[in-house]
Amino acid sequence: MGALHGLRLTCTAGYADVAARPAAVSPCRVDRLQTVKAELAHCRSFPPLLLPSHASPGHIPGRDPQPSPASNAVPFPGPADMPSLPGPLPRADAIRQLLPWLFLAAGRPDDRGLEALATQHALSTLRTLDLSRFAEGSVSGLPPHVRWVGSDKAPCPTIAASAALARLAVRAELGRKRGHDARGPDSAGPTDAVLAMHHPRHAPFVSEALWLVLQYHWGMPAPEAIEIVSDICGCAPIPAQASATALELERFVRGWSRRVTLAWPYGGASVEVVGDLVGGWHCRVPLQYNSWRREWRLQLLGLAPGLHRFKFIVDGRWCADVHAPLEHDFWGNANNVLRVGEGGRGGDAVATLGAALLSFYCKLR
Repeated sequence: MGALHGLRLTCTAGYADVAARPAAVSPCRVDRLQTVKAELAHCRSFPPLLLPSHASPGHIPGRDPQPSPASNAVPFPGPADMPSLPGPLPRADAIRQLLPWLFLAAGRPDDRGLEALATQHALSTLRTLDLSRFAEGSVSGLPPHVRWVGSDKAPCPTIAASAALARLAVRAELGRKRGHDARGPDSAGPTDAVLAMHHPRHAPFVSEALWLVLQYHWGMPAPEAIEIVSDICGCAPIPAQASATALELERFVRGWSRRVTLAWPYGGASVEVVGDLVGGWHCRVPLQYNSWRREWRLQLLGLAPGLHRFKFIVDGRWCADVHAPLEHDFWGNANNVLRVGEGGRGGDAVATLGAALLSFYCKLR
């Protein structure tokens, strides 16, 4: 595909055969799951960390408290389509530890609460994640250069929130390993941690997100995952919603198997794509400039099988990529074309793959 500068198709051959086979569980995954279970059981015995009852100096009631410049709390910016909340989160009174690197608060701690948590656990970095912002809108969790164009909706906010948690878990694990290397093998506790915050009314949403992380990201059996989440959040995921989420993960993998990457390496101040590929000739979807590749790029997921026609709009001018497949319509206009094949099958292994893919796509800056 090296000669096709503007259009790069992703090979999906053999996907259906792989999806049909049961997924083999690696020994490393089994060991990690056992470690997570032991850490969950250990941390559930800890009492919640009660926060100071007075507000931070300089805090204005009714506004979201911001970390002080000297704080080591790093806010999670979230995807580009992250909505803004209609009001600030209430102040959290306590922080509960779920894992050595994961804490949960029903509300937003102020500066003193963040600093007390970081100091008590000797954290070099405390990443904060506002789960309520996922719950308030249809957040896909996809970065700006990836667009879901399927006829169905993009992955639901619950799946996007679980992907963000799983990706932050990887960062916390890397921070823990770096801390052990720097402080010696006998050091205890992580140096990086995540504080997940949410509005109290979003407790059911948080329970579903945590259940997704336990079952599909870490491979915990469903009954055990539901029991742990019920103890943590005080409510269990609804069985019907859990089944719908698994089907949605399978649908995401089918959309991923029909992915297409568009590239425009010919310059321009702005590049957009229009046509059947993105929902019609009235829909303009911008490409994102990739400074490393020095070209405009956009990855499309969820394309319907069949033939798609499209064109580029470069600095306001409609044009086609002459190095990609072309087709002339009845009026003699040249359009780029591509044919998308069928996707793969479903199954629990495919749902697990969908969770891993969304965690990979989750944009963390």
